[in-house]
Amino acid sequence: MNALLLLITLAMFSAWQAQAQYWSTRYTWYATGPTYGVSACSIQSDCFGQMVCHAGNCYAAIPVFGTSCTSQSQCSQSQVCKFRKCWKPQDPKIAAQFTSVNLRSCTTHSNCRRQEVCVNSKCYTGEPTDTECSNHADCNSKEACWSGLCWKAKQANNGCTSHDDCDGLKLCSEGVCLEAVLAITCNANTDCLSPAVCKLGRCIKIASKPQCTKHADCPGNKLCNSQENCVPGRRVSGSCTPTQRCTTGVCKLNFCWIFADSSQAPEEPQPEPEPEPEPEPEPAEAEAEPAAEEAEAAEGEAEPAEEEAEPAEEE
Repeated sequence: MNALLLLITLAMFSAWQAQAQYWSTRYTWYATGPTYGVSACSIQSDCFGQMVCHAGNCYAAIPVFGTSCTSQSQCSQSQVCKFRKCWKPQDPKIAAQFTSVNLRSCTTHSNCRRQEVCVNSKCYTGEPTDTECSNHADCNSKEACWSGLCWKAKQANNGCTSHDDCDGLKLCSEGVCLEAVLAITCNANTDCLSPAVCKLGRCIKIASKPQCTKHADCPGNKLCNSQENCVPGRRVSGSCTPTQRCTTGVCKLNFCWIFADSSQAPEEPQPEPEPEPEPEPEPAEAEAEPAAEEAEAAEGEAEPAEEEAEPAEEE
């Protein structure tokens, strides 16, 4: 009897030990698995669920309200496209540093996706310039040729403080790079007549009226205003296609934009004036009056004939 109890006790102890070992193993797996800011990563796909990769670690993330995406290009560089939403780190301190998400390594522009530029061995989101090209060699080393235009790495600040901040033959005017026109050759600003300045060995001045007929005619983040000038614009939330219009703003490069200066927006078309009603025709009674007069005259001519016939009856 005692031996039986001993065997039962040993069996129960073995079962308890096995169960404890099982739960201990499960707990250890969860404890050492991917946790906030602990698990290592090199690309976004290394982080599972609602987490994003930043500085080699996975961090908890939250979806950005009102966003939707099917590819990373539809989210900003401070966000990640996951589960058809744009996500950003939950920690505000990490979110403030969370830039250049999922940058691909590259040695040439061809290693990057379309509309990206290879700078310092990393692929950055680009924006188009007004320089036309047929291949990457037609652009400078920090620009790539996509869709017949040279693209440069997109910068957070598209303004300028000096003429050197502007591309090519553009000039800085009130913090904005504007198109310029060529003038005579020069070595210094003093060689040029005001308001022209010397740049790239030429006296150039801001063009009085850059022409455009649609927003796609304007370079970079500029839009075409009602005076057919390219003026600064800025991105707003939302994307668009030729068949899907923006709720707010206008569509350019499949993104929604608004004019930086609201007064530059084209005026709404005025409704056409309603046509004046045609004059009503005169009453038909007026036309009938001459006919009545002719009938009366005919009756008057017939009366003498009747009088002439009366004497013949007396004979």
